[in-house]
Amino acid sequence: MKSVKKFSFVCVFVFILLIITTQTVYANSAEPPGLIVIVDSPPDDLTVSLKFEDGSVVELDKTKTAWEAQYRFIYGMITRSVTSLESATLIAAWDDTGFECALPGSMLNRYNNILTLDIRSQTVSNGQTFARSAALVSMRVVLTLIIEGIIFLAFQYRQKRSWLAFLIVNLITQGILNVALNQSFTNSYLILALVFYEILVFIAEAVALTAIIKEHKKGRTLGYVLAANLCSLVLGGFLISYLPV
Repeated sequence: MKSVKKFSFVCVFVFILLIITTQTVYANSAEPPGLIVIVDSPPDDLTVSLKFEDGSVVELDKTKTAWEAQYRFIYGMITRSVTSLESATLIAAWDDTGFECALPGSMLNRYNNILTLDIRSQTVSNGQTFARSAALVSMRVVLTLIIEGIIFLAFQYRQKRSWLAFLIVNLITQGILNVALNQSFTNSYLILALVFYEILVFIAEAVALTAIIKEHKKGRTLGYVLAANLCSLVLGGFLISYLPV
């Protein structure tokens, strides 16, 4: 019973620690205000632009990652205030096809804005879709668990209790970490944020797993946590570079 209570306490500690630090980092991210338009499986020649009330048009910068493209607009690109977007129109064009649509009114008072453009239905919506967020977070968590699970096995952990602790603690820490990355992907310093998050994860997992796992000495468990998080950091950098965040 005492071990269960200790396990529950440590898991709650890990959860609270990462929630607090994640929100602090996100709130203090220093980047210029802007707009990102997400397009799933876009045509290669798709361009996305903003058309303003005076007739001027600004084409958004494109970044293609795997199956997704992101089109970014920084408010400093033109001498306009954020509220000037109230009269702006989004223009999508490819081949001999194109359409225009108004921006969602709910985005206008935000520092950073994320839109999802569906070129099939020719609509634009505020924020990311739930399906996108859930798929990306799940993919990153599963890949991390597989890699860290192999390392856990290499450190000769075999007991059911040890594996249960590994699974629960990693689901909590990696889940929160990847949700934080998914919510803050507009940040220009995402790699630095990843490093900072991984340090917090290392501390949280070191505290939790060394307190719970009794199969081997604490030194081996600490060595596993260090090796696993270094691999997670490399994996995270790879995913940020080659897959949508």
